[in-house]
Amino acid sequence: QMLFGGSGYSGGNGIGHYIHNNTVRTYVSVGGTATEIFQSSALLNINTWTHIVIQREKGTTWEMWVDGVLEETNTSARLTDDLTSTNSTIAKHYNSGLYNFDGEISEASIFDYSLSSTQVSTLYGSSSLGAGNPMALKPQPVGYWPLADNSASNPLTQPNEAVEDASVFDFDSASSQFINAGSTSYLNNATQMSCSIWFNIDVAAQND
Repeated sequence: QMLFGGSGYSGGNGIGHYIHNNTVRTYVSVGGTATEIFQSSALLNINTWTHIVIQREKGTTWEMWVDGVLEETNTSARLTDDLTSTNSTIAKHYNSGLYNFDGEISEASIFDYSLSSTQVSTLYGSSSLGAGNPMALKPQPVGYWPLADNSASNPLTQPNEAVEDASVFDFDSASSQFINAGSTSYLNNATQMSCSIWFNIDVAAQND
């Protein structure tokens, strides 16, 4: 189930963050050949809100943060390739009618820099502060899709159980619902990038 994808077709190098066998995974596609960067260690829970941040510093490292904790790093795979995506989608594979997301997504944002641990913690929030508003970070994200009526003015609250009643976008994979996130020219040849997403899966995402 695709969370966010930037097209690597038509000669570009693409990136995809998605759920597979109930883990979060990141792939980079170069010339039509996909390389897995990493996958989350822990299995995801159904009907539970999860926050992920996946970021890349070109030539240095990939990082995956899950619920405010640095869970995975990769210092060897696809670190020198330029990302030259031409379009992006939320909740759908960028070049296929398959792999649609089934569940809720909120506060999706893309940054053209690598977030600090403090900024990741701000986005995740706490039981007393609530989830952070991506637009409050400096610099602000280059792409931001609240996907919720109250996201910007009244951020979602923590812990995870409190998020379930918030107004968020509920995707239905059977209806092929997705968001066309437009051009991803901001990813082209970027030396740093970060992707932050809140999501809640309704059904297990197995190998299709």
